[in-house]
Amino acid sequence: MDLLNKKWEFLSFEHTVALAQDGSLWAWGRNMEGEYGTGNTSYSTTPVSAANLANITAIAAGSNFTVVLKANGTVWCWGSNGNGKLGNNSTDFSLVPVQAMRE
Repeated sequence: MDLLNKKWEFLSFEHTVALAQDGSLWAWGRNMEGEYGTGNTSYSTTPVSAANLANITAIAAGSNFTVVLKANGTVWCWGSNGNGKLGNNSTDFSLVPVQAMRE
């Protein structure tokens, strides 16, 4: 994939996430609590495909967690889950995307 010919939106804390114009997600940096959403904690110093999700329209990154909004209006989160910040009625961290619950 030609990473140079994409439009990007970036966010960073201790890890960086980038949203490509085609709706794909890329990550690099810290991944100790699953910040990439790839099911493992291996880190990378260069962009790697993250969170096997498509049609992402917006991203957010916080202290050791990542949040995305998909085109269908659903919110997906992964990584650290202190105080329930992933919104999935749990406080367990997640190495893969989990859908935030709606009231």
